[in-house]
Amino acid sequence: MSENPLKHLYRSKTVYISLPSKGKYYPSGIDLSVDGELGLMPMTTSDEIKLKSPDALFNGEAMFEMLQSCVPDIKNPKEIPACDLDVILFGIRIATSGDMLEITSKCPHCEESHDYEVNLPVIMASAKGIQDQNWIDIDEKTRVYVRPYSLMSQIKSNIRQFHNYRMEATLNQDSMKDDEKAELFNTILAAATGITVELCASNILKVELTDENQKKTEVAETNHIYEWVNNMDSATYKKIINLIKTLGNAQIESDTTIKCAGCTKDYKTVIDLDPITFFT
Repeated sequence: MSENPLKHLYRSKTVYISLPSKGKYYPSGIDLSVDGELGLMPMTTSDEIKLKSPDALFNGEAMFEMLQSCVPDIKNPKEIPACDLDVILFGIRIATSGDMLEITSKCPHCEESHDYEVNLPVIMASAKGIQDQNWIDIDEKTRVYVRPYSLMSQIKSNIRQFHNYRMEATLNQDSMKDDEKAELFNTILAAATGITVELCASNILKVELTDENQKKTEVAETNHIYEWVNNMDSATYKKIINLIKTLGNAQIESDTTIKCAGCTKDYKTVIDLDPITFFT
């Protein structure tokens, strides 16, 4: 087959962004430019259609496929750390539809709603690089290395929480017998515990142990880490999960100041980064 004469019209990388993670926490690999930036391509019509499918958004497949399409330099989109995700979504939105995002906002002063345009590059530029230290000492002999929440772990958590909400709603039904409610409550509690353990354990990279002779041993076996998290005290859990959350926070200032088109008073509004509304 001859080369397509329209090949020069194919989409290309039009936006380059700096990642808060600096390209760390991508086990499968990531290709950055010479100056350490990530290239992004605009969405295709197919990408936009998939993002409008509730089921594909719910289980993450639409998001994964869109990221594979628009960010080919990330080998496995499921590994994208939380600190990078919003910046990448901003960049894809800019590459696809331009710098300005149209929003409708209600003024808290006059309570009138108007349409406005928000400058996305300004908001995206507020993202801050995350700290380099990704470990915490539990005691003198135990050091835990972690990574930020990945996109996959976030989606798994959202799905499980959704099912829990549905079960909780069922508990409020008057038609249920007390013994049925007790059984369902135990199921909800077990599921919530499972989410808590998985979110922590799946983002622990390794545990470094030091004995009395200063000999170090690294534990990275998944089953061992899960078992430990399931049996750790609450104070240790809080230390670890707080570091995981800190690493995942790029501190993007998603709120912007607007001058009301009606009463002309200034107020702040928050830009919704939910992909359902952000892209559609």
